[in-house]
Amino acid sequence: MKHQGIFVTGSAFLTDLPGGIQQCTREYIATLRAASIDLHFCPCEPDSRRSTRLMKKLWPSYYFRPFERGLVEKIRAMVESSGAAFIFLNQVNLASIAAELRSVISLDCRIVVLSHGLESTDLLHALRLKSDLRFTLPRYVFGEWLLGDTLLREVVYRSHVDLVLCLSPFDVELERWLGARSAAWVPRTITRGPLTWIPHGNRVGFVGTLDHPPNLEGLLIFLRNLSTKNPSGVRIRVVGGPDHLGRRLMEQFSMVDYLGSLSEDALIKEASTWNCFAHPIFCYPRGCSTKLATAISWQIPIVTTVPGCRGYIWSQGKLSIADGPDQFSDLCIKMMDDGIARQARTEVSEVAKSSPSIASTGRTLASILQQTERHGGTDTSR
Repeated sequence: MKHQGIFVTGSAFLTDLPGGIQQCTREYIATLRAASIDLHFCPCEPDSRRSTRLMKKLWPSYYFRPFERGLVEKIRAMVESSGAAFIFLNQVNLASIAAELRSVISLDCRIVVLSHGLESTDLLHALRLKSDLRFTLPRYVFGEWLLGDTLLREVVYRSHVDLVLCLSPFDVELERWLGARSAAWVPRTITRGPLTWIPHGNRVGFVGTLDHPPNLEGLLIFLRNLSTKNPSGVRIRVVGGPDHLGRRLMEQFSMVDYLGSLSEDALIKEASTWNCFAHPIFCYPRGCSTKLATAISWQIPIVTTVPGCRGYIWSQGKLSIADGPDQFSDLCIKMMDDGIARQARTEVSEVAKSSPSIASTGRTLASILQQTERHGGTDTSR
């Protein structure tokens, strides 16, 4: 039986851009449809009032007036006209309107937050890394106070939400810690096909947003460790931006070739020459790493970590998973051996083939939604 659902999201997240937010949004939409939810889209724009822009310069809270005025009334009208059983709020900052929503909609209509990860998680990492990565951080005024304010808001907003759907088990545990009445997750899916792999024999590829602290921290840890081993001829091919950080990496590490931000076609052409895809994540960022799904779909060798593959499950094959920076570097160096790399590629191909499908995650999500009730939902996780 199909249920009606209102999908509330920033309009920018509904585009075909290759960003992680857009990719997660597309996956949520596909999974909800596979769960027999008939979606009615409610795109919205950021609050652009002058007073809002001024306040955000002084206090850049993700939860302060995140979207346009009149959004709650717009959602209420859509719920009444469609008879929706669910309101899906895409990204956690929309939880800030949950209390007002609850006051104008029926108790039978459940409010579900589609989390891409907590805002506080990455803010904490930014503040934790400020001594080592100072040049990458937003210039927050009273950053520690902003973190405290963000955490308290996340606790309060959870009391008005029926379910928080997450991208990984780690985020489920954080939601439980915040007091969410119900939190669950569904695993990531792999949808693209393999690329034509013609490795050059000396290339390690990295793709990531360089001013995202967990990405840059992991890349710097990897490069510093690899430099001590001085592997002959190995090139680290870095794709991403902003350019000023990529150029700094090339200046600091002679093994780095910074390629900038590439189009999808150019990235596929470049990645086809890599002996392995390096995914050096040594902390637990928000959400999941969507670029890992892309690398798995390419079916090329991958070196990652336990936090790097959070949110992914598979039944056959394996990824090369390192315990720490030293093992990570060693695994990347080993991938320069053609025989080792080809065996690793075979294992990644099995991972891609045995990862969950949209149909199976849709069935899981349908069960979770069925158990979510207004007065204390079932706390469900895979």
